[in-house]
Amino acid sequence: MERYAEAKKEAEEGLKLLLEWGVSWDKRMTWESWVSWGRVMLDKAKESEWPRTAAGITNLGLVK
Repeated sequence: MERYAEAKKEAEEGLKLLLEWGVSWDKRMTWESWVSWGRVMLDKAKESEWPRTAAGITNLGLVK
């Protein structure tokens, strides 16, 4: 089931919260890493696509 509209809304809210907090909610990754991951998730939701393999997930951060 593809729920890109919902994913976009949730990614926007999560990114907004991270930017408001200004700190990492999980210290295993830096704040910048969480913001970057949030932006990747938002971009993918806007593009209505998501990787279907483990390699695809690994490559999410690569430049197109």
